[in-house]
Amino acid sequence: DGTPGPAGPRGLRRAEGERDRDSGLQVIAAFEHEFSLLGLPGERPAAAFSLQAQRAAGQFPGWLVSALAQAGTEPEMFLPEYGQRQYEVTCRPAQGVAAADRAVNVREVTREVARQMGLRTCFAPLPAPGAVTNGVHLHLSLQHADGSPLLYEPGRPNDLSELGEHWAAGVLAHLPALCALTAPTAASYLRLKPHHWSAAYACLGLRNREAALRICPVVSVGGKPLGKQYNLEFRPMDATACPHLAMAAVL
Repeated sequence: DGTPGPAGPRGLRRAEGERDRDSGLQVIAAFEHEFSLLGLPGERPAAAFSLQAQRAAGQFPGWLVSALAQAGTEPEMFLPEYGQRQYEVTCRPAQGVAAADRAVNVREVTREVARQMGLRTCFAPLPAPGAVTNGVHLHLSLQHADGSPLLYEPGRPNDLSELGEHWAAGVLAHLPALCALTAPTAASYLRLKPHHWSAAYACLGLRNREAALRICPVVSVGGKPLGKQYNLEFRPMDATACPHLAMAAVL
């Protein structure tokens, strides 16, 4: 009859969103995806995060961003990452189940654009022995129903509110169980190692890429309020995880 099944990941995420709304909360979220782009002509080593690495991708970034925009994912950035032929794509934050829907669309649209260009993409946590690992990072901002921030409180340590501290502590307390859903394959643990910028430590950090939960830096550009930007980044996740199930579990 079209009723969602009780164990469907998308239905679980939607139900979690309904509980949030009943509690007077709204969750703003976005997924970042890292992936390897393979089959580029005349591949040469390029410096990490460099314009040279961006140019090496040829027309792929433009085609991908255009396709993602047509798919309604509201892409924000395509940028070269630390590894050779490694890139990252981000989308505008969204409420409710839409953030996880966008994560699914990003993966499938990226693969299809690459296929049409005669290229290949690899979202695997470890694309090859000795390669730089690929992760998926979940950015979360908790707000009151009126849109005012719940995590941000100026003057407290790292501007994190008391409620935010409790929420972060809960995530970290349940981290071993959460990883069964956010890093669900054997390959996931080839990535989750110290010194891989991949969240090998169960801690909350500021500007610390080794922390499982990170307070993201915010800047006041053009008068934008810091509270609206303030978010926590859940890092021990990769593309072998189901976005809807992983996000519902973390929340």
